[in-house]
Amino acid sequence: MTQRREIIAILRGITPDESVDVCRALIEAGITMIEVPLNSPEAFRSIEQASKAFERDAIRPHVLGRFEDMLFAVERHPAMLIYLNQVTSVGPNSPRAERIEARNPDRKLGINENLGRDTMELHTLGVRSGYTQADVTEYSRALTGWTVGGYGPGENDGNPDDFIFRPELHEPGSRTVMGKRYGQPGEKQATAPTLRMS
Repeated sequence: MTQRREIIAILRGITPDESVDVCRALIEAGITMIEVPLNSPEAFRSIEQASKAFERDAIRPHVLGRFEDMLFAVERHPAMLIYLNQVTSVGPNSPRAERIEARNPDRKLGINENLGRDTMELHTLGVRSGYTQADVTEYSRALTGWTVGGYGPGENDGNPDDFIFRPELHEPGSRTVMGKRYGQPGEKQATAPTLRMS
């Protein structure tokens, strides 16, 4: 509480010109907080190169706008989808997984929970906010099909700078995330809980 009072006292004593500088500093601090995961030392070289495009395309245009707009821009940006391995996430009962398993029964495709976990834990709800591992798994199943255009072997369906939804990768069926059932088809199944969390 003391820190809050000190901050308020400082803000009350600044001039209009100084307030512009404070606002700019707060905006830059927010941008840095959002983009830090893509600038970590363990990031892939291509992701490090993509981090400027991520900042330019997903963060800066939305930093003073609606949070949900920034959230979708961030979660659907190719840099985020590749960095968090969402591009490898395939519903185990999706049409693509069933075709691959029919050809090679030993090869099992599955979901990747990185994007689902980061969205819940880091970008929206926060740690210890009441969601469970089952919620992360179900939300990640809803996210299957979210990928990058032209990404992956034999994939020529789009621009590698664009988000696309591939229905053949999506896990069929309804999902229950944090006690709410989502039966929407395809891409809308992930959009609905994402909006709810924003």
